[in-house]
Amino acid sequence: MDQKIDDITENSGDSALMIVPFAKFLPLINEIGNFFNETIELVEAAEHNKRTCEILKNRVHVAELAIRELREKRKDREDFFNKINYIRLQELSTITKRIKNFISEISQMKTLIKYLKEKSIKKVFKELCGEFDVYINLLSFSINVEIADELE
Repeated sequence: MDQKIDDITENSGDSALMIVPFAKFLPLINEIGNFFNETIELVEAAEHNKRTCEILKNRVHVAELAIRELREKRKDREDFFNKINYIRLQELSTITKRIKNFISEISQMKTLIKYLKEKSIKKVFKELCGEFDVYINLLSFSINVEIADELE
């Protein structure tokens, strides 16, 4: 999961901490905000698995809030905008999109059936939460996302 970052760090040494212009981060920041807005709409329209969808929406909301704060306080956090964190933010955006897509699939009957057959909603939920937590922690956001027994 974090192999890309490990590879960059090993192969480039100090260049992994090289400053990346904020303008390159902006599309990723906007993308995560858009995924959150889409997630809100999906959860509001959910027919099934509303609790699971709500939990996942809250996680995406946490990421969106942290990213928004980062955007607002970018002058104070200039050291954040480096190559490693750029890659981490790309990965967070990817996992946020996967969460949005999962909510879309499990919240409507027509797409829910594939998960019911596989009995995998809980499994995918835990995988998505685990990956999400990794990138939130790697980005060193000062937030605490509790997942222990959320789905139980």
